[in-house]
Amino acid sequence: MEHLKHELVNGDSVFVGTSVEIIKQLRDQAYFERGMPVDGYLTALTRSISESAEVNIKIPEGDVESRAEAFVQELIRLGYFKEA
Repeated sequence: MEHLKHELVNGDSVFVGTSVEIIKQLRDQAYFERGMPVDGYLTALTRSISESAEVNIKIPEGDVESRAEAFVQELIRLGYFKEA
């Protein structure tokens, strides 16, 4: 699978890289989650956003790259991120 590069904007924040790299950037900004495995952080973040925003983020089973790409696409669809 080709690893798509994204340039995403959320407010004053810009995230650039593959979906996994963007998940790592988000994780590294979260004080208590720094150092958490990417897959675990992705699962926790999906659950957290789904519950707090009362939205249904659909992430398929599979490898972390596929799940991260689906997560990024869902956040774009929901309006959390915009492609720059």
